[in-house]
Amino acid sequence: METAYSSDAGSPAIVDAARGVTARLTHDAPDPRELKVHRDQPQRDVPYLPTDAPVVEAMMRFAGVNENDVFYDLGCGDGRLVIAAAKRGARATGVDIDLQRIHECYENCNKAGMRHRATFIRGSFFDFDLRDATVVMTYLLPAINARLIPKFQWELRPGTRIISNYFDMGDWQPDQRIYVHHRTLLKWIVPAWAQGTWRCVIDRPSDRTHMRLELHRHNQFVWGNAHIGKSRIPVMNGRLLGDQLTFTLSHPWHAYPRQRFTCRVEDHVLRGTCQPAGAVGPGSQSITWGGLREGDWL
Repeated sequence: METAYSSDAGSPAIVDAARGVTARLTHDAPDPRELKVHRDQPQRDVPYLPTDAPVVEAMMRFAGVNENDVFYDLGCGDGRLVIAAAKRGARATGVDIDLQRIHECYENCNKAGMRHRATFIRGSFFDFDLRDATVVMTYLLPAINARLIPKFQWELRPGTRIISNYFDMGDWQPDQRIYVHHRTLLKWIVPAWAQGTWRCVIDRPSDRTHMRLELHRHNQFVWGNAHIGKSRIPVMNGRLLGDQLTFTLSHPWHAYPRQRFTCRVEDHVLRGTCQPAGAVGPGSQSITWGGLREGDWL
């Protein structure tokens, strides 16, 4: 039995149609020379502007960087701040999203002989874990700094020092500002979470006075009320510097001078002293007081 084949398979019409399909496929295919073999560089949040060497040293002194510190530079550029911190004995890390800058960091670190103390990581500092930091430095635009405020105040431990080269941080006022080498440097001390209700005892020589503190906080500023007996007394001049809280209370009937309270905020415990406002020196009478955050009171 013979198999029949179409006599039209090699006809000019079919050959022309096949050539047309091939031409269209070739025309639609990208030129191999135009193919991308590398990913696009991530977009930087800020331009790269290196910090002058005298300013680098001024920032180190301003922060008081030493061998006990865990140091981070957000947007580390060529690594000069990280290397300077490592030379002072700190365990130093730089974070930058630009791969070229990271290569420069390691080259400069090798030249400085600081590879045993310095680390550089490519990535976004918004995603980076800062919980072990004691010093954080930035040279970022104000809008970027403002976006970092929740991260700083949530992740960083009270007392962590934040240093910014020139730019502020939204409505979070700096605790200190200096002007060196034609540059403004700003310092923030991360405040403790002092807000909440505290059950306190003032240990006076004649008796023990119970006080309930209702505190509110915005950045380093604290306000609220103290309840002593049936009296409600406004908290005045409340301020945090790291874990150190200070505020002033008036006497309910103004029979005694205002009392200046100072204490350390340790998680759920307050420990400190109080004395008449304005009293200084060894001769001033100091009274011990303390408290527990409500919910921990026994």
